[in-house]
Amino acid sequence: MSTEAAQLQDSVKKQGLFTRWWHRLVNSDVCQRNKLQALPTAHKAILKRCNNLDEVMLSEPFQVLWQFMPEEKRSPPYMEVAALIAWVLASVRKDSDAGLAKAMACKAGEGSDRPRVSTLRFQQLIKSRDTAEFARRLRRILHQIDDTVSVQSLAQEVERWYWQSRSAMPEVNPAKRQVLRWAMDYYAAAPKTS
Repeated sequence: MSTEAAQLQDSVKKQGLFTRWWHRLVNSDVCQRNKLQALPTAHKAILKRCNNLDEVMLSEPFQVLWQFMPEEKRSPPYMEVAALIAWVLASVRKDSDAGLAKAMACKAGEGSDRPRVSTLRFQQLIKSRDTAEFARRLRRILHQIDDTVSVQSLAQEVERWYWQSRSAMPEVNPAKRQVLRWAMDYYAAAPKTS
């Protein structure tokens, strides 16, 4: 394993694999401070141009990510969720502290009494029937929130949504359902109308 790969593996425990990969993808300050080699600028563009998860999985940027994946995660079922996360993260321009639901619910502008993402669009996202529809809707929403969200939080939330949407048995504990977490956070943070 190269020195760069060893550094990336060591830092995964602190930030998460997807977060580190994203920092390399966008050549962020974190990437520069840690002297990690940035990924080619074309990688982000390649991922953004993909039309479905198969195209993502066949792309060079995804293959680079897959090579850094820990051995225990390298399984056919995990490949699709990793591709979904990579595809979504390619649309994020700036890392922030705000989770997805809070970023969607914050005010549309100074003096506005409506959220950046309408309630209708939010409901369409959480009612997505399949992975392709979910990815399409989420990538549109990211654009609406200026492509700014917590990268680590987004990766974790997308992964939870994926496994829960694939499960034949719904999560017994409602508080652990990702769509309910999003709904609770969105409505709690949304501007209140009188």
